[in-house]
Amino acid sequence: MSAFFIRADGNHQIGLGHVMRCLSLADVLRRMGHSVCFIVADQEVVDLITGRGYEVFVLDSDYQNMEGELSKWNISSFFKDVDEDIYFVVDSYYVSEKYFADLIELKDIIKGTGRKRIVYFDDLEKRPYPVDVLVNYNVFARSQDYYDMYKSRIPHLILGMKYAPLREMFYDVPLREQRCDVKDVLVSAGGADPEHLTFEIVERLRESVKTDITYHVLVGRMNRDNERIHFLVRDGSNILIHEDVSDMRGLISSCDIAISAAGSTLYEICACGVPVVTYALADNQIPSAEAMDEYGVAVNCGDLRESLYEGGMDLAGCLLEAVAVLGENYDQRVGMGRRMQEMIDGRGAERLALELTGGGI
Repeated sequence: MSAFFIRADGNHQIGLGHVMRCLSLADVLRRMGHSVCFIVADQEVVDLITGRGYEVFVLDSDYQNMEGELSKWNISSFFKDVDEDIYFVVDSYYVSEKYFADLIELKDIIKGTGRKRIVYFDDLEKRPYPVDVLVNYNVFARSQDYYDMYKSRIPHLILGMKYAPLREMFYDVPLREQRCDVKDVLVSAGGADPEHLTFEIVERLRESVKTDITYHVLVGRMNRDNERIHFLVRDGSNILIHEDVSDMRGLISSCDIAISAAGSTLYEICACGVPVVTYALADNQIPSAEAMDEYGVAVNCGDLRESLYEGGMDLAGCLLEAVAVLGENYDQRVGMGRRMQEMIDGRGAERLALELTGGGI
């Protein structure tokens, strides 16, 4: 068996996507008999991780400045003279080449006969890093791009949507039968939503005179507009607030259309075959939103940040108008849902874990 040390963060600024996908991978690794420990910068996601039964080491560091943190890794506590393989899984946009160089030095001083591998989740494709394994499960990931980027030293590549690490509840969702009439719409802006888009959409919905659609609004545990959103719907309406949802598959599948940022939740929606309107509010979301639209598995409303900051566009209105257009096109929704479930069967975490531990890496 192997020991996995997963370095990932989640907070009210960057959301929970990094931690959630690593937890999905960790669940599979644990079922396979491997040990898993998480390493995080601060306390914000400790309860979430320990609640899933994992040990957490808190660095008390700045998640945006990772280069100095390796000195805080307790080598004598973490790594004794072990013969098992050790995997360092890093999932952060704040890494640097120096960070990985220092991590290589750290792993080289660990005693034991087991292999020691560095695995990196790369959504950005910005530069080559000295890692052993590179994971990019996004729809836009292409091996040729990495061959061109890395040239002489190409890491082991694990690419494509079949490796999207979703929770076990999304394994093998039955083929969806689309309803003719749109009655329920899911609204998701991520676990943190620092751009306050959830509040803006709820505020816009409160002004709408159309009441024959029920909107199911996901409010993440780190959404700082929580109280304001609840206040808006305090007197009852066609808006239902959902928090700390245990059966996310059931909630998604109960809806006819979804609105979602092009992050982790978008892949869960795809596994359920629910037609979706997507958008980007971060650099890493732009290629996913564009590729999803190109493949016909989402309607992309584009990068909303410029209009958001300039105040020149009704973002909520833009998204709701796209929902209305999609709702009128039954054939488009049927085709979209079918393609979604052909591309993602939910077993990506299982495939990823097997690829990592299969012996060839």
